[in-house]
Amino acid sequence: MRRRLRVRSPLRRLLPGITEKVPASHLREIEADGVVHRVSYDEVPPRVEYSLTEDGRRLNEALEPLADWGRGRSSGWRS
Repeated sequence: MRRRLRVRSPLRRLLPGITEKVPASHLREIEADGVVHRVSYDEVPPRVEYSLTEDGRRLNEALEPLADWGRGRSSGWRS
């Protein structure tokens, strides 16, 4: 999420089996926490873009070691 994120199609393809309501709800929560910035466009179909705030970028940097650890562990998981 380092660049702007278009939510509808790309995110839905990455997270099969969940409704649009779930990620939208979580994104609104982290928007309220000041982690992401939301821009809504008055278009048809509706378009919303999210980007990280400065706090969001700092949080992303802080969580990167945890993500590295998880990626290292997942290489040993069996499907």
